Amino acid sequence: MKRPLVIDLIIQIMKKIKKWFGLDNNSVSLFSYGLLLRWVSKFKEYQVCYHCGCDTVNDEVIDYYTFSWFDPMEWKKLMIANLGTDRFPSVEYVAKMNDMTVDEILDESNDWPENLLFELTVAYGVGPILDYYNYDWYDENKIRRILNKAVA
Repeated sequence: MKRPLVIDLIIQIMKKIKKWFGLDNNSVSLFSYGLLLRWVSKFKEYQVCYHCGCDTVNDEVIDYYTFSWFDPMEWKKLMIANLGTDRFPSVEYVAKMNDMTVDEILDESNDWPENLLFELTVAYGVGPILDYYNYDWYDENKIRRILNKAVA
C-alpha cells in the first residue's frame, strides 16, 4: 500500500529537524502533557506532535497522536486584537483558565511557545488550536517509531 503524500512529507521533515522539546522531558511531555514541539525554519512555525484522542479496543484504551503547526506570534496577534472582547481567542479567558495574568500569557508567546500552546489547549481544547481534523492519527507504538530517538 502506498503511503499518502502527507505522511511522506512529515517523515522528510522529521529526518532534517531533530530538536524536539516540551514542558518536561520529551516522553513525559508527549505521553503525560500531550505535546511536543520543534522549530521548522523552512516554514517559520513550530511543528507539533500532540495527543489527539483515544479509543477503546477490546477493553484496552488506545491513545492517538498526530501532527500540526503552531505559530505563537500569530496567536499573540489574535489575542491582542481581541483584548477586551469575548471573541476567540480571548487572552482574558486563557489567563483565567490557567490562573495567570494577561501579561503572563502574552509574554509566553515570545519565549515559551510550549507553555503558550499548553495554556491555549487547556482553555479551548486541541481542536480549535491545532485543527486535528486534517491529519492522520497514530497509536503510541507508531508515533514512537516516527519520532525515533526523541521519545526513547
